[in-house]
Amino acid sequence: MKKISLATVCGAAMFAASLFGATQGPAAKSAAEQQLTERYRLTTVSRSGEIVSAGSVLLLQKHGLLVYSISNPMAPQSTYKNGKISRNPLGGKAFGRDLINVMKIPGTSVDIDQRTLVAGASLWVTKVDIQKDGVVLKLYAAPEGGALYYGSLKVPFSKNSVPEADQLLAMVGEVLAVQTEQTAPVTATEAAPVAAAVAPAPPAEQLVAATPTISLGLSIDQVVAMIGAPDRRADLGTKQIYSYKDMKIIFVDGKVSDIQ
Repeated sequence: MKKISLATVCGAAMFAASLFGATQGPAAKSAAEQQLTERYRLTTVSRSGEIVSAGSVLLLQKHGLLVYSISNPMAPQSTYKNGKISRNPLGGKAFGRDLINVMKIPGTSVDIDQRTLVAGASLWVTKVDIQKDGVVLKLYAAPEGGALYYGSLKVPFSKNSVPEADQLLAMVGEVLAVQTEQTAPVTATEAAPVAAAVAPAPPAEQLVAATPTISLGLSIDQVVAMIGAPDRRADLGTKQIYSYKDMKIIFVDGKVSDIQ
């Protein structure tokens, strides 16, 4: 009888496992993408920055989503992890995006037109992309009720291990909720409520509602009126640091100079 070596058996098992993973991976990704786009119906935005087909209106559940004016050729990316939204660190892709934005817009400076959205901001999603280590959603917002801003949000998971569709929906649902007639937007403070709930499928232009944002140059009083008093405050002379649960705001001479 011919003997089969242990190495041969192990090799066959590994090959079979790799084939199983190869077939399961795309299937899991496809099912998850389908359920995500069913819950978060995609919006279509034209190259000129107009909403031509409105999908679901979403409500941001956490502070700190960074968005740029659509006049910039590349959008910033934030990450939602451990209950917090943070901007992807400088020095990698974030720095490359900003450098391209500055180089491609004649006469522009390093001060990119940007906003940091707080909980309760209304958003639209135009793309859902499940990557090998997380799902990335491309999002648009109209913070002042007019011009569009955009950014992307990544919800990470273990590399090459796409979660079950229900689990992935729950992960994304922690930071993005679908607004319905019965869903009241989250308010930053009683003094500064965001727009009332939008009925489903109104004209696209009616979906643009003012939502609270924190931007560079705002005064301390303006920030407190929008999102309330900080959990902690540090006074360093001309510099003040206001710490909230999900973000830190730095003021210099009474004006917002940085948001972390």
